[in-house]
Amino acid sequence: MVRRLEPSEPFICKVKTDYYLTTKFLGRLSDSKVAYLFNSPQRFKKEVDEEFYDLVDSLSSSVTREQFLGLAKPERVALVRSLLD
Repeated sequence: MVRRLEPSEPFICKVKTDYYLTTKFLGRLSDSKVAYLFNSPQRFKKEVDEEFYDLVDSLSSSVTREQFLGLAKPERVALVRSLLD
């Protein structure tokens, strides 16, 4: 991502890796999508890219929906990162 805060300032570059995008995607799911993921992981996987399948399985088997929903968004991201690492 490349952007400029002000026209007179230099460009700022930010690289969004697959790791970053994956953790943010799953860590920032809406409550309704979280419920869908935990209630129907197999159906949920049909709506995401194949590279997310193992992570969806790990997430849905390591914590409950209620535990995941009880986490703040940054804590959700940290949990997803811990599963990836």
